[in-house]
Amino acid sequence: AVVSTQSTGRRDSLILVANAPVPDEESQFLEMLYLRFAAQHGLKESQCGVFLNHVGPDEAGRVGKVPAMLSKLKCEVVSMESGSTLHAAFCKVISSALATRDEEWRKGENQILSVS
Repeated sequence: AVVSTQSTGRRDSLILVANAPVPDEESQFLEMLYLRFAAQHGLKESQCGVFLNHVGPDEAGRVGKVPAMLSKLKCEVVSMESGSTLHAAFCKVISSALATRDEEWRKGENQILSVS
């Protein structure tokens, strides 16, 4: 999912979702999606996240590892069966992305003011 600001249409975050554990071929696909969408929209690592979906209580301990390229991203283990963990994880990732966006905006504004 690419999340954008409605007023500007600018992309603010990228959330990749995969079932855990992540098979090798799916890892490569996730890395490709990350590279393509993050680069296309100029997103930083702090604006991207990975949701690893685990099914059932026995899966929680077998989440596995995130692909190496995605290990710097915020990773949340969620259960699509239980809306409570998904909602909290989504809020964490979006909050982080919006904080990064706001910081970039402030930096740009300060540069404009310092040039004047």
